[in-house]
Amino acid sequence: MLRYYICREQLPIIKTQNATQFRMLSAKEFAGKVIPFTHMYVTSDPYSRRIKKQLNKKQLPHFEEVNKNQRKAIQTHARFPANFMDHEFSSVSEMRSWIEKNVGDKQTLNIVVINGIGTGFGDNVVGLGALQRLSNLLAPNKINFYLMQTMNARVASIFMREKNVILKNNCMPMNGFMKMDLMINLTGMLGFDDFNSMPLAHFQAKMFSISKLVPQHSLHAKLRLSQNKSRAISFYLKQFFDNDRPIILIHPQASSPLRTMPDAKTQSITNQLIKSGFNVICALKDKVNIENPHFTCVSKFSKTMDDLKHVIDACDGVISVGTVVYHISASLNKPTLLLPTVRADVESASISPEVLSWIPEKSKPLILDLHKSREEEDLKVSKKIWNNINAKILVDDFEKHISSFKETSSNKLKAHSATEPVGVVIPHFGDQDKLNRCLDSLIKVHGFDPAYLYVIDNNEKNRYFTVAVNKGINQALNDGCEYVWVLNNDTIVEPDYLKATLKRFNKNKKIGIVGGKNLKTEKPDRIFWGGSYKAFPTGQHKAGYVSRNDLNKATQETWATFSSVVIKAQTYKDVGGLDNSMRMIFSDSDFCFSAQVKGWQTWYEPGAVLMHDTGVSANGGNKLLKNIFREDKKHFYNKWKDITGCEDPEKLQDAIFEYIKLPNNK
Repeated sequence: MLRYYICREQLPIIKTQNATQFRMLSAKEFAGKVIPFTHMYVTSDPYSRRIKKQLNKKQLPHFEEVNKNQRKAIQTHARFPANFMDHEFSSVSEMRSWIEKNVGDKQTLNIVVINGIGTGFGDNVVGLGALQRLSNLLAPNKINFYLMQTMNARVASIFMREKNVILKNNCMPMNGFMKMDLMINLTGMLGFDDFNSMPLAHFQAKMFSISKLVPQHSLHAKLRLSQNKSRAISFYLKQFFDNDRPIILIHPQASSPLRTMPDAKTQSITNQLIKSGFNVICALKDKVNIENPHFTCVSKFSKTMDDLKHVIDACDGVISVGTVVYHISASLNKPTLLLPTVRADVESASISPEVLSWIPEKSKPLILDLHKSREEEDLKVSKKIWNNINAKILVDDFEKHISSFKETSSNKLKAHSATEPVGVVIPHFGDQDKLNRCLDSLIKVHGFDPAYLYVIDNNEKNRYFTVAVNKGINQALNDGCEYVWVLNNDTIVEPDYLKATLKRFNKNKKIGIVGGKNLKTEKPDRIFWGGSYKAFPTGQHKAGYVSRNDLNKATQETWATFSSVVIKAQTYKDVGGLDNSMRMIFSDSDFCFSAQVKGWQTWYEPGAVLMHDTGVSANGGNKLLKNIFREDKKHFYNKWKDITGCEDPEKLQDAIFEYIKLPNNK
């Protein structure tokens, strides 16, 4: 249910921090009338409760009746925003079709999120993560999110500082609301049965209508960190402790007294951590009163949520009682021990391999079902849960979790690995349907996370392939991606593509570039790239047929086609990116040759399979493309002529092979 309230002037009668201020008109003035939009606001639930308190007992029933009638008039208005939560989409194509049907074909979409994206900090951490993925999946459309609850403003700072997230605290003029294209309404989310029956991250994905589009392993938010800030905090802690002990953050407070750990128990756990060989920090002033060289309070570094994520980033592990901290630490791939008192936290943490929900055996029957209870009986139960904690057993189990988590992270290739996020860069020009088809295949790829999807739109301003790829890769590296997958928009990838590619990287630390088996979309039995021969003066590929079991062996190659290729971040940094002087072609082979000069290897991986529409970019009838290809060839020739000293175009390729000390593959 949306909340509409009758208003006329923005006067300082009802005050909340950063909120729109206005005076309520008496409902009697509008009896039997349809109120002009200029007199209406849509408000979030917390604010609406404050407004209703301004009405007396006689006004309230009449006001609710007028509000109900007004709501009906607004919802039947032709411009009323379509509710995004009315549907559950199974493909990007289906989502785009529904949007176009309801709001038209638009480059920019305005989406208003009613009543925020959760009831507390931790809920918002997951909810904003859902918005990130939704925004990326709808690229290249530009998405503006208007968030209408104060809690969003307090939490949003821990995320990417995206220009498309607009905070509209508490209320919005109806004229502004009617300019929105789509609506996500989470009013009364605590009333949903699903909220109590599934982990919070899964619930949020479902409520945003993207549960089938987002893999279950990629529901946490992508956090943007300031390297300088993290470095400064790490340097301070290293100087303060002056030892090699691991650093643990203990965070004993939550938004609910039900979840907040008593000070005495916090002290006990801190002492045990120090005794077991850890340095301990706390971000909350006066929560731990211990004078010990292995403990310090860092409250001066953690005044905001944005500060806190950098403190967590500087730690080796986290002990938390509240959702916001363990969601952040899981996003940062930190081994975390959660001390839950409510069942929702146990379920929500269950999707994160980083988080261990630690519950003493005696406490398991006591875990509460309510989220924010302040009832005396519930507080008594939570007190029993805290009393059942044995600090020595807790710390021993935490040490085991840290050890096993590190071993898993380093030795096991997981479908999702926060230590090795893979950015997917798609230069997009032309057919939207082909991009939809590509994204629909990506959704099924093991290890793909839409938070690290970068669709670079060349339709509005064509910067051509190479510049677009460099832009996307640099964005991915800024977001901490260890690998980047460059992918054409006219490809269809198989689910194990990324898994096979990363497995190949793990075989040899010198591998910097891996290309997969390219099949023709129109002839899926035909392999048109299974390795490379010469790149210059024309590209020559190894080809074959699937039915004959051709090209089924992984091989070291001289170059790989960038229709689909995965690049190690360090390789890209060492080369310095693709050469922008080659706008469309040769920049891929040039990059591979340059990488090999730096000591990196290029490989063909037959287990990474995709289909590719061939010949689309090289449309022979396009004179502009012909000119670009001719110029690219000239730039390539001049560059490698100067490097190798070979001026004969017919012998240049052999000279390059000799220069990079790899065998001639002809």
